Amino acid sequence: MNITTVSLPLSQIKDVLWISDLTIEALKHWHDVRMELVVITDRRPESLSRLFSSLDQAKYMGDEQVELTIHMEQSADGVTQQVVKDFQWQHGNKRVRHRIRKGGLMPAIVESWYPSDNNHYGILLEDDIELSQLFYVWAKYNILKYRYSNEKDYKSIYGVSLYSPRNLELLPEGRKPFDPAPVLKTSGYNSHSPYATQIPCSWGAVYFPEHWRMFHTYLTERVEKEDNWKGYYNITVPQSRSSKWTKSWKKYFIELTYLRGYVMVYPNFKGFESFSTNHLEYGTHVKDNGRTNSKVKEFMVPLMKENSILQQLPQGKLPLFDQLPLMDLWGRVKTMRELKDIGSKWHTRVSTCPNKSGFDPSDILCPFEENVLKAKKKKQMLT
Repeated sequence: MNITTVSLPLSQIKDVLWISDLTIEALKHWHDVRMELVVITDRRPESLSRLFSSLDQAKYMGDEQVELTIHMEQSADGVTQQVVKDFQWQHGNKRVRHRIRKGGLMPAIVESWYPSDNNHYGILLEDDIELSQLFYVWAKYNILKYRYSNEKDYKSIYGVSLYSPRNLELLPEGRKPFDPAPVLKTSGYNSHSPYATQIPCSWGAVYFPEHWRMFHTYLTERVEKEDNWKGYYNITVPQSRSSKWTKSWKKYFIELTYLRGYVMVYPNFKGFESFSTNHLEYGTHVKDNGRTNSKVKEFMVPLMKENSILQQLPQGKLPLFDQLPLMDLWGRVKTMRELKDIGSKWHTRVSTCPNKSGFDPSDILCPFEENVLKAKKKKQMLT
């Protein structure tokens, strides 16, 4: 008989009281879950030091093989490289990668992690992120609850956010402040229930292996064709600002979430208390004149210091997946059936192949003949 033994540091037992909420089947997978911490950095040594400090102080519940992989951009300066070299990681293997040619933010993120199997999860962290000491606790609780308690759940959930957004970014008219509490209350949910939305988080999040692997396959084909023949595909998301983004990996991930009806679980505690925050520091998407105090306040959120996860969750536990509030890309409450139907209907506008669902994106990558002909003709005219 196989028996799963869970050994916890005495000081962290109080942080794992949610273990009683898990099914026996989920508990059997306690040691199967492998979360890899993936840090992407360039020339922000002070920011990186702050992130390292928050990683070092986090609670890992006795997990001894938490891999840390650090990706340095080609332009990473000497101070940044020294910070990386000096950081001592006590919770597993530490690996360092350094680019020899500047790749830009999209490949830096997308190529930073690839799952080795379906129990391998990636926590993607840019260097201006800071973490709560409870981020790993929140991540593992969600993974065990939604991935291993009921095998059907994982197909629709593609990840778990550590961050609680204060804004909606995809509205056609531009970014707007967002508070999920009144939206949920109006729809009959507890105003501080966690919720799941189609929007991917880039400011601290766990990504699930099947969905990330699918994203790689999709993006590889999408970018290759578009690099050679602009306009080859007719893949867009209606009424979404992301369709105009040219350098963001999230543009392409959003296409998948919209067409497949996938969602990411988000925390929703009082005062936007979160497990990660972004310091909005200068970089690819934040220029010198873009980091005003008012803008920082729009994006920074307080980190959870004392563990109040169960005290703040409605009924003292994560809701079952079929009781979890769901939202679309624009912060509107929907059912899973509605999200799937909307994506399926739009599928006919972007692809000639029937919608097959599942983790194979090939049915999305069937271009219309007129698009292919126009794209190739345009290239001929330019050469």
